[in-house]
Amino acid sequence: MITTLNIERFKSLRKLSIELGTVNVFIGPNGSGKTAILEALGLIGCACTGHVDDSGLLERGVRPGVSSLFVSGFPEIGRDSSICVETKATINGEKVSYSIELDQPDDASGRYWRFLKESVGHIGLRGFPQDGPEPPEYGDKYTGLAPRVLSDRSCPPDARTLLSNLADYVLYSPNTPSLRGTTPDYRQRPPVGLEGGRLAEPVQALKQFYETHPEVYPLDEYIDLLDWVSPMGVGAMAPSALLLSPSVPSTTLTVGFTDRFMDESRHLLTAYDASEGALYVLLLAVLALHPGVPPIFAIDNFDQALNPRLARAVTKLLVDHIIAGTDEPQNGKRFYNEASPPPEKRHRRQVLLTTHSPQVLDGLDISRDDVRLFAVDRNSKGETAVRRIVIDEKVLREAESGVTLSRLWVMGRLGGVPNV
Repeated sequence: MITTLNIERFKSLRKLSIELGTVNVFIGPNGSGKTAILEALGLIGCACTGHVDDSGLLERGVRPGVSSLFVSGFPEIGRDSSICVETKATINGEKVSYSIELDQPDDASGRYWRFLKESVGHIGLRGFPQDGPEPPEYGDKYTGLAPRVLSDRSCPPDARTLLSNLADYVLYSPNTPSLRGTTPDYRQRPPVGLEGGRLAEPVQALKQFYETHPEVYPLDEYIDLLDWVSPMGVGAMAPSALLLSPSVPSTTLTVGFTDRFMDESRHLLTAYDASEGALYVLLLAVLALHPGVPPIFAIDNFDQALNPRLARAVTKLLVDHIIAGTDEPQNGKRFYNEASPPPEKRHRRQVLLTTHSPQVLDGLDISRDDVRLFAVDRNSKGETAVRRIVIDEKVLREAESGVTLSRLWVMGRLGGVPNV
């Protein structure tokens, strides 16, 4: 698990150091830099493959843009400045770190970002891509240090685990058309696309896992939040003329619901006709429970389309299920293989979330050290600042008087609110 994330000169993140827990929730005004924090992990995850380019960043959920704008644009920072990202982790009781210093490519002629420095701190390895006194020219491809460590079985397993987890990191940014299956999700990653595409397949798999291991894959707890859906009344189905208009483009399979209030002759709904909130709940169930989800992942605006009380309830479920996972790989395998039975235990994951819904906070138990809430603001210079919100005497007094975290946030007591 990543314990520390250090970022320098990335977008509005002039210089940040964040101590992470297992579940990390970031609140703050629009444009404060919340998503940039999640994207910085995508940048270093891409570096673990040996090179950084637009394609690799997109595959991890990093927003496309003019490469020169990735470097902080503050007046005192020159266009030739570099971006630094460092992760520190504790894995199997061992401390390990991975850091990179990158120079973005020239927008006119470059494709690959330049590695200026790269290191795996725990085992003392340093990577300097230049063969001579100067780094490679813009656009040259550099085969990095991380792939060599990953392929070298003589390197300590904790270092290889960190690099592998970072390389698999993704940032999910779901949207309703992709969840419905009416718009293609071009960023497909098993088990579900970064925008929520192909949701039906992992939902169907979870339903099967629930039938054999209900205590490990409690999909029913999420379905119970949808009061109009019959118990376990979800699954994957092929769209038909009776359920989905032929004029609506769709995927091969779509999520199907059984509405318990409707007559049996007309109680089946596809994802196109069902509540969008139900689709987001199922997506969160997949990301919390499915064994194929990456060990470290993020969700941007994970509460969207959810009723406030539903957002609170599903947040509590998500947090409980993420934390309840085990650090031990099953059967010597770290990742789920579709051809094998589901693991009898869930792996513990680390998740970073952004939200604009106050009620989400009421689903968090921030008295636990592994659940962390952060307020994100921009200071007087426009630099992103991050502050962890903890249960102190002031918050305790407010709570004892019946004031919830959500109300404290709306009232401006926690920070992370716009000055409007």
